[in-house]
Amino acid sequence: DTIENYSDLFIQSQNAVFLSIDDPDSMKASLKNAADGRDIRLIVVTDAEGILGIGDWGTNGVDISVGKLMVYTAAAGIDPSQVMPVVLDVGTNNQDLLKNPMYLGNRHERITGDRYYKFVDQFVNTAEDLFPKLYLHFEDFGRDNAANILNKYKDQ
Repeated sequence: DTIENYSDLFIQSQNAVFLSIDDPDSMKASLKNAADGRDIRLIVVTDAEGILGIGDWGTNGVDISVGKLMVYTAAAGIDPSQVMPVVLDVGTNNQDLLKNPMYLGNRHERITGDRYYKFVDQFVNTAEDLFPKLYLHFEDFGRDNAANILNKYKDQ
């Protein structure tokens, strides 16, 4: 329910960072502003294309990142001041979201291919530069993208 209705119920960002493929030049500033001087050690990032059991939920899927970080802090004792939820807004193929006037994300179909992977690379490189002690957890990416991203970054 929270994912499917995130945009309709939105009150505040829960310290999540929304990064738009339509504005890649603001990525570094957005991450830096969200950190607000904190020592970020863990980011859970999603593009929410493949949320298990419910599919593509665009920026509404940021709640997946928030929820995973709650588990990390409650169950593993990770300092909540050192975590950051991130959503990569690359569009959505969910037509119900695109028609919803309350939807918070980009109002176009998902970007794919080289432009998509360039955006992911920019995110990984920017996050690693800003937060050198970072552990990066990718969550609920679509099957093909998840495999490609895993293969590219598994040794990092």
